[in-house]
Amino acid sequence: RIADRTEEEIDSARTVYEEVAVSASTLFFVITDLAAINRMYQFSLHWFNELFMEAITPETGADDLEERLEFLKGNPLEVIHSNVCR
Repeated sequence: RIADRTEEEIDSARTVYEEVAVSASTLFFVITDLAAINRMYQFSLHWFNELFMEAITPETGADDLEERLEFLKGNPLEVIHSNVCR
């Protein structure tokens, strides 16, 4: 059936980006835990989401999947780190 084949294609495409999602969610929860160290490190989900979207926007859909995944894992980390350390 077409629906089953489509579901399999979507599942396989989603699985490829699972590591990026885990990396981003881990980064968010680490940042929110910084508030336990000092209240000046309080960041909202909205702030994080805005920075994350800004960080992945330059990604123009590289042809190489591995290159794209590395960018999607690395660039948000760099952007958010630089903003947290201000």
